[in-house]
Amino acid sequence: MNSWLTLDDVGFSYGSNTVFNGLSVEVSAGESILAIVGPSGIGKSTIIKVLAGHLQPSQGEVTVCGEKVRGPAATRPVVFQNYNLFPWKTVLDNVVFGLKCAGVALVERQRQGRDLLTKLRMKDTEDLLPSMLSGGMQQRVGLARVLAVSPNCILMDEPFSALDNEMKEALCIEISNLVAKENTRFVIVTHDLSDAVFLGNHILAITPSGDTVEYKITSPTHPRTLDFRYSHEFLAHIECLKRMLVGGEDSAGGRAKLPLGKTH
Repeated sequence: MNSWLTLDDVGFSYGSNTVFNGLSVEVSAGESILAIVGPSGIGKSTIIKVLAGHLQPSQGEVTVCGEKVRGPAATRPVVFQNYNLFPWKTVLDNVVFGLKCAGVALVERQRQGRDLLTKLRMKDTEDLLPSMLSGGMQQRVGLARVLAVSPNCILMDEPFSALDNEMKEALCIEISNLVAKENTRFVIVTHDLSDAVFLGNHILAITPSGDTVEYKITSPTHPRTLDFRYSHEFLAHIECLKRMLVGGEDSAGGRAKLPLGKTH
């Protein structure tokens, strides 16, 4: 499989309101994380919902890990911005919920759940309720829950927006480690260029005018470390993306329009 994710001339409209049109993206097998960036309200979350199968495109075709997207599937679970955990269930019960729905026996699903919590440094939280956890820890529980069903690709919609910098960096490291150790694929929507550059191998940036630009970061490979996040190379990538997004924005806020599908 040369590409694990493709959007081929995809469009989506809410009634007469066109969110995006003619969107074509191809993410190669060597690019484990697609990061989608852009201002609020530009359609990033709509793309995630189309990839998840929660929304049907008005035109075009979507393929994720060799599967044509026709509707929701356990192979493409979503980690939501607001955690979306069951508040009355313990951490462990939240993590194994998908396994329970799949008919996995109690002892086995609890074993798998505990293994995942240990992997994500949450070993001592299994009997706690979500309300007893920090935002970063709740987001890890959400990540463990989708990992439990052995997905082909994990979709994350603004997963870091409610986290402080320390928690955000820790979760980014966990995701990068999963890519390196488990070859897990991710699509991550974020408004923060720093998160996109730290995690993304392939970045789809949407400008305020709705045009798109693609940007690729092949080095360093995953797992990425905080050394990269605070390097000159990292800052150079961010500055390059900023210039492409705003087209050399001046103090008056002028913007240069970017052509659809331009690749760097």
